[in-house]
Amino acid sequence: MTQVRRVSLPEMLAETGMPALGYSRPQDDEILLVEGLPKGVEREVLGHEAAHISKGQEGPFLGSVLKFAAPIVGGIIGSRGSKSAAKTSANAQREAAALASRDARLSLLTNILMNTPAINTGNAARSQLAGMLGVQSPAVDYAKYSKFFEGGQ
Repeated sequence: MTQVRRVSLPEMLAETGMPALGYSRPQDDEILLVEGLPKGVEREVLGHEAAHISKGQEGPFLGSVLKFAAPIVGGIIGSRGSKSAAKTSANAQREAAALASRDARLSLLTNILMNTPAINTGNAARSQLAGMLGVQSPAVDYAKYSKFFEGGQ
């Protein structure tokens, strides 16, 4: 039987990496559900996640989140006090910014690694062509690009 585990919004973010209202884990036969949802929304989220479980799909409940997540999440957070809400919101924003920054760095690194052979070939051809034409090609200062990589590597 599928277990339903109620978690706070920060816990959902920590466990799944996203601020979803529900998340299905068929391998554990478990549904994560943000605590404090209105009954109607809770039923919709549970129905959605139960369908994911029955299909063996892992994933978040995001379909209707855009429609009503802000008021619900605001209500959940607001019901626990404005100080707690501010801290939770700040933590969620920090987490989102950190994830976005990490994703951007990974994307840049992936692009560079995938395109390095073509770049190297183009640089060699350009250098040969410049030599044939008697033109000196400028050197590239790769050190100035090191800031894009963790630890300057």
